[in-house]
Amino acid sequence: MLENIPLIAAGVALIGLIVAFILYRQNDSIEIDNEKVADITEEIQKGAMAFLTSEYRYIGVFVVIVSVVLFLINGSDGGVETVVAFILGAVASVAAGFSGMRSATWPTAAPPWPPRTVASPLLSRFPTTVAP
Repeated sequence: MLENIPLIAAGVALIGLIVAFILYRQNDSIEIDNEKVADITEEIQKGAMAFLTSEYRYIGVFVVIVSVVLFLINGSDGGVETVVAFILGAVASVAAGFSGMRSATWPTAAPPWPPRTVASPLLSRFPTTVAP
């Protein structure tokens, strides 16, 4: 059983990515009928992306410095593999940041109509409407 843990983790991660992609596509397909609201939302999205781009420039310098330090620390005992894994993690983080910010700024302008009620009483403390 223990030897299957990496395979199980990879399978669960793949399922999670598929679900996230499906939800992202649903979120991205939301249309805003009001032109003024759509324009404001687009400007908010542009500002958010400009912020992330600026932030990731600084983080890029940090990633380069840490990569060099990781390589020097690990040397011939897997330094290249460690650096590659670190950089791939940083790239995945950037991709998640951009897609998350885009996803978070778009549906905020879509009206939550029609209202849907929450089925579980445990969730009754949270807003009862969601975007279609």
